[in-house]
Amino acid sequence: MRARDNARRCSRTRTLIPVRRQGGSPRPGSPNARSWTSAPSASRIRHLRDEDPCRVCSGSPKSRQRVRGRQGGHRAGARQCPGALMVAHGMRAIVAGSSGFIGGVIARDLRQRGFEVHGWDRCPPVATAPSGGHQVTSRTIDLATDEITLYIQRCAPDLVVHAAGPASVAASLSEPLSDCRDTTTPWHRLLDGIRQSGTHPFVILISSAAVYGEPDTQPVAESCPLRPVSPYGYHRRMNELLAEEYAWLFGLDIAIGRLFSTFGPSQHRLLVWELFAQAFSASDAIVLQGTGMETRDYLFEDDLALSVALLALARPKGLTTWNVATGRGVTTRELAKLVAAAAGRPKPIDCRGMIRRGEPLHWTADVGRLHTLLAGGRLITLEDGLGRCARVWAKERQGGEA
Repeated sequence: MRARDNARRCSRTRTLIPVRRQGGSPRPGSPNARSWTSAPSASRIRHLRDEDPCRVCSGSPKSRQRVRGRQGGHRAGARQCPGALMVAHGMRAIVAGSSGFIGGVIARDLRQRGFEVHGWDRCPPVATAPSGGHQVTSRTIDLATDEITLYIQRCAPDLVVHAAGPASVAASLSEPLSDCRDTTTPWHRLLDGIRQSGTHPFVILISSAAVYGEPDTQPVAESCPLRPVSPYGYHRRMNELLAEEYAWLFGLDIAIGRLFSTFGPSQHRLLVWELFAQAFSASDAIVLQGTGMETRDYLFEDDLALSVALLALARPKGLTTWNVATGRGVTTRELAKLVAAAAGRPKPIDCRGMIRRGEPLHWTADVGRLHTLLAGGRLITLEDGLGRCARVWAKERQGGEA
């Protein structure tokens, strides 16, 4: 009886998916309204990583027999065993913004972990499949349409990840009205579509550290005051307020993930990509427009996807907020040196000393709350992540020059 209380049955596949028992949603204004729940155990976290043994390979004889009977065939070896990556076999996920960098990374990872992924995007459908396969096809759906409720009812998702919206501070400064409309309207429509659909998926909002503005203290905890310094940051904060409204007043379970600086081979824009382009070029130096002393907290794309998967597995009740980063602050000058080393082309760093409007000088995250999910798991280091980028992007350049 206790085992049944601690598991949720998926009606489509009759697969038991372990979850922790949760209390009811907090009442608006209650002391626990912003609290978060305990995370999955360390053994379950290790099970999510493809380099670690799965529960079939390393579990007890009884557990091996039980898992084999539920999942079918099994081949030894963590990378070949379906249990090594399976989190939620047969469950459905909607990823809004799946054609973008962040949404694409999340969608492909969920697909790899056993979710039936429905990619939604305003852009024309595109099939994305990096070197590891696991293709996800995005469907053209305008989140601002009134038909969004019908789409959600047809899909009946267990998980909804919202990663859609503009991603440029500079563009938000030049066109604040457009940035506000394109950021808040799709999210508001999606939330209300979920409310009207009669479904109760777990919802993850991909937000940004831009809501903090220029923090008074470092590292930045989730409880720090929110003082955005750009329209982009204000509009992300507006999205978080909408999440608060629908969690407290309509009972949705929503996790807000505040991303700091995410990078990876799937990205072909922003600072890390631009630095590699300069490192691979014939220029004599790598040029930084800023002072070189600005600090950022860089998270590799695989660890972003892992964090989302862990949140989906933990499914905390009510409204929760999480910094999604590493907790390591790195100056842009140091980053440029690491990029040049990863590219195998050491160059001097030339800093122009410009201060960019709307860009805080220093950001380093307090990731204590995220570590309750990781349960001792290791994140990919900045150096290793840059090395992976260098190998992928070097091959792309060779292919383009051929």
